[in-house]
Amino acid sequence: MSMDDLSYVLDCFNFVKYELDFYLHGYGDSFICDDLPARCKLVSTRKPNFTPFIVTTLGYIKSKRWIESLFENGLGKILRWR
Repeated sequence: MSMDDLSYVLDCFNFVKYELDFYLHGYGDSFICDDLPARCKLVSTRKPNFTPFIVTTLGYIKSKRWIESLFENGLGKILRWR
């Protein structure tokens, strides 16, 4: 999904005022998405009541700095799937 489409989806959920987990994955591992930190930031700034959430198998190697940037940009949870 493009960043523009993600922005549109967030607009569609503008009526949601309660807190919820917002899953940032579709088909496949979330770590495939190189711009995941930017997506976390978009969600967390546009919808502070949404907690960005991903699922990963940790089957893709990412640097420690990249993973830290996910949390710096609002990621709330990672579920490791085995």
